[in-house]
Amino acid sequence: MIKRICLIVMLSILADAVIAGEWEDRRSKLENVVIYDQFRVFYSLSGNDALPRRRQVDSNRNKIPDFIESVGNRLVEADNFFEVEVGLIPPPKGKAV
Repeated sequence: MIKRICLIVMLSILADAVIAGEWEDRRSKLENVVIYDQFRVFYSLSGNDALPRRRQVDSNRNKIPDFIESVGNRLVEADNFFEVEVGLIPPPKGKAV
């Protein structure tokens, strides 16, 4: 019984490692990145992981899709809310315990 549980746990850990590796491989193929404060938004305009055409609209012609700008701005706004309004301290700014 213990061997079976250990086997299940090990398989789960290995599966997570494989999934993480696949995610890193897919992210490395995204040819665009935009930085908003401490956040990086990776995206692609072509290939299997491309933004859908309706999300590629760039109304202000700054070469960043409006959808990506919206995501980046929302991340910054959420971060500011949790830091300023809620009082949470992000780990990079906190003191080591």
